Amino acid sequence: MSGAALSLELMDALQREAFDYFLYEANPLNGLIADKTQAGWPASIAAVGFALSAYPVGVERGFMTRANAAQRTLATLRFFHSSVQSRDADATGYKGFYYHFLDMKDGKRAWNCELSTIDTALLLAGMLTAAQYFSGDDAEDCEIRKLADALYRRADWNWAQNGAPTVTLGWKSRSGFLRYRWQGYNEGLLIYLLGLGSPTHPLPVESYPQWTATYQSRKVYDQDFLYAGPLFTHQFPHVWVDFRGIQDEYMRGKRSDYFDNSRRATHVHRQYAIANPGRFSGYGENGWGFTASDGPGPATCRINGEEATLFWLRSSRRARRTRRRQPRSVGGRRLLAIRARDRRTGSAIFRDAEVAGRQPLWIQGHFQRHDRREIRSAAVMGFAVSLRHQPGAHRPDDRKLPLGSHLESDATMSLYRGRARQGRLYRWLARRAEGGAFGLRGPNYWLREPPTSGGS
Repeated sequence: MSGAALSLELMDALQREAFDYFLYEANPLNGLIADKTQAGWPASIAAVGFALSAYPVGVERGFMTRANAAQRTLATLRFFHSSVQSRDADATGYKGFYYHFLDMKDGKRAWNCELSTIDTALLLAGMLTAAQYFSGDDAEDCEIRKLADALYRRADWNWAQNGAPTVTLGWKSRSGFLRYRWQGYNEGLLIYLLGLGSPTHPLPVESYPQWTATYQSRKVYDQDFLYAGPLFTHQFPHVWVDFRGIQDEYMRGKRSDYFDNSRRATHVHRQYAIANPGRFSGYGENGWGFTASDGPGPATCRINGEEATLFWLRSSRRARRTRRRQPRSVGGRRLLAIRARDRRTGSAIFRDAEVAGRQPLWIQGHFQRHDRREIRSAAVMGFAVSLRHQPGAHRPDDRKLPLGSHLESDATMSLYRGRARQGRLYRWLARRAEGGAFGLRGPNYWLREPPTSGGS
């Protein structure tokens, strides 16, 4: 197969492996999805939102039956609808929002995690996707729509503002609201889409320009774009909404839109890897994708004879790191960097032909190293989540995270590549948008088609 053409066979296989995560790492009794494959790890409500969006794709692709998808979806919606909503420390949620991590078995709050506004938004987006897909008149489809609508209506976006125009990042039962708010461009766009479109507790119209007023534009590698660091911030909202040609006041001023902005950000990430200022092994035109992911710690290692302390959950363009009584570099080089593989595949819808043509070399390598049957028997789904880089060496992390974003990214590529079986998520959610959700219609309609002149 030529490296200049993206193999449909490989993309199909990648989709299937990404989808299987939601089958194997799920509790079928309550629909919860593990945050990653590490034993004993809790569920992530964001992963549940991706799963609910993935099930319709799986049905259309022949990965699962419609009956199975409906059954899993109902189990999920019933659980969240009946879950404990209170100020108790071990509740599942409060005010229509949910804790970021939940126990896989009983669905109660895990660790001391926050009630997360963004992860609730990802969960609700999946629920609304399910409501639009299961549009039949049978009892199951009707119940799915009824529960999804009730759960969306329950989210109190005004409460999440905590007395200020913008939305807070989250809340904890004992200490109250987190001190930080959504500011600067990021995946919080999805929060405002859902909050502005709420039929019960809508965000006020002035909330949105208060958020966009914190945006920062930068010029990097000759690309002018609305800056946000990790790639996932440029990708997640696009799973559910087609932003091509849709502009708010900020984007009208830039004569751009959020889709084009994500395309530019993708180009910048790849150019950074090609430039490779930290001289990491493995970075280059086929080795890129910088985003939030697992770090390598807690651990210590020796680099060029010096001890380095590595931490856990460090992410974005470079892994953050500290050294015990030592400088943060060895010989002027960065100690460690994390490159998350799922962001490269999740970037598929934003890459131009020149970038897209170089991905197969990397995808082929994965399938040449792993026998598909062996992967199935070990219940290991898809790529290792990230590669750890240091000067002169890099190796994969064998833990897996739900790769739903690149499953849905692949599933929406028809809007850009003309494949008839794809693009369904956008069509399903477009129907919901016309009904008032996502802030795209109704009294708080804030996005509009670009003007006839000066648009993108």
